[in-house]
Amino acid sequence: MKPRPVDDAVSMAVVGVIVPDEPRFHGAAFNRAAQMFQVELLRGMERAGLPATAVFSVEPIPGFPRSRRLFGKRGDETTASGLRVRLLPFVNVLALKSLTVGASVLLALLAWAWRHRHRERIIHVFNLTMPPGIAVWLAARLSGSRITVSVMDVWRPGAIVPDTLPWRVDFLVQRHLLPRLDGHMVVSPAIGDDFVPGRRVCVIEGGIAAERFPARPA
Repeated sequence: MKPRPVDDAVSMAVVGVIVPDEPRFHGAAFNRAAQMFQVELLRGMERAGLPATAVFSVEPIPGFPRSRRLFGKRGDETTASGLRVRLLPFVNVLALKSLTVGASVLLALLAWAWRHRHRERIIHVFNLTMPPGIAVWLAARLSGSRITVSVMDVWRPGAIVPDTLPWRVDFLVQRHLLPRLDGHMVVSPAIGDDFVPGRRVCVIEGGIAAERFPARPA
């Protein structure tokens, strides 16, 4: 399938956890399946004529003291497929990690929106836990951008993750935010039924290869 012509009237920013597939990033928090899903979806969007104008990410590392590092990497990186990713800075201390990641994401998205202020803007985020979805939602609302999400999983406290206050708050925030977003990609229909009942969703089970991504309607 040949790439579709790029729509210059639309700018898309993507927020996720995407890093080069290199040993220096293959720590305890690196998730190869999630990485593949995100990269393939970005490639598919590009082939459909809607490439990301910016990809913002955070380095996947355990919080201090599980990791000895106090700060996440920052700066531009390039993946093996040629995807340019901007790693955002954060303080890697558990009590501050979500707050500083959220602040970095908010500022980066507002700056991006200002640079593309004369275009229609879409912000797409992979999951709503890390980077924190509340920061992405706030950036979209402050900048007048639309916001869509790929929901690969929602961590229900006491099932897969511990039934602790941080995970309870995360679950409640996701349940509150998801119905308020403009579009949803889910990996199973059950996620749509549970969190956005009555809304149309795009089901992409287990990710999708770029070659099979449908073309954007003319």
